[in-house]
Amino acid sequence: MELLPTSIAAMRICCKQEKVVTNRTTQTRTHLTGALRRSAAVFGSQIDLARGGDPKAIHRARVATRRLREALAVTGAALGGEAAALRREFKGITAALGPVRELDVSRKLLLDLADDSSWPADAVTRVEQHGLKERAATLDRLHDALDSDDAKSLVRRVRSVARDVKEMDASSLAAVIASRYARRLREFTRALQEAGTVYAGDRLHRVRIAAKKLRYLIEFSDTGNAEALRRLKRLQKILGKLHDAQMVQHHIDETAAGESVVGLYRSLRAMSRDLEAECRAWHGKALPLMLAPGALRRPVRMGAPARRKRSA
Repeated sequence: MELLPTSIAAMRICCKQEKVVTNRTTQTRTHLTGALRRSAAVFGSQIDLARGGDPKAIHRARVATRRLREALAVTGAALGGEAAALRREFKGITAALGPVRELDVSRKLLLDLADDSSWPADAVTRVEQHGLKERAATLDRLHDALDSDDAKSLVRRVRSVARDVKEMDASSLAAVIASRYARRLREFTRALQEAGTVYAGDRLHRVRIAAKKLRYLIEFSDTGNAEALRRLKRLQKILGKLHDAQMVQHHIDETAAGESVVGLYRSLRAMSRDLEAECRAWHGKALPLMLAPGALRRPVRMGAPARRKRSA
């Protein structure tokens, strides 16, 4: 029986659509494999320097563990077993790297603010010394949490998982990513709702973390939501600045609590008020993005995203 021209055209359209879907899901599998390998390579190259206290290495290793955790969450949901175990181990390493990284950021911001303001040098020195003492203690805990042989073993295990991903069913992986996207979007939306419009540091921090997790997922799975990625990066950057200022304010307040010299105490309290105003200003910049996250609600599309500059 001869096919009508319209039937032939319909078949061609169906075949083309099927090919597009197949290409996207195959690209997703390939890109997830690459994401695992790249982040493992960064972690492996930086972790020894991080153990030595190098600030840049600590930052790079920490970002790598965060990216690995999101990629392994998807992989674990699809494959189970080793990926889920690895994700738990990297979570512990992220937790060990975090306090050192935050103290490094706080010290740099403190000194930058001191240069731009009229803060008394002796008060700034008090806060800096407080932070350096705390950093030494957190670095000791980091040494306890990290072992160079264990780090090498982790990298080898991630590479093994990446090989398994390369062989898995692409459509199953696409379904897992779509489900996780929906979950991360719900978490982000809930964090936004809980934060509301009132300045509250802890709630804003939860928005920042939820935005970061959603962003990492989009980066290796979504080609159709460039606007969402742009908004998330912008929001994350603003909330990151706010969080950094909060950390400096926290260290100033801790220093003030133990200060017996009246003049220094008053200087520290004035510095804290300056930081409070800084935090509220960053909150004002974040609100428009928090109140209009509409681009994030578009359906996820599977596939490898265009190359983008990596950032924390």
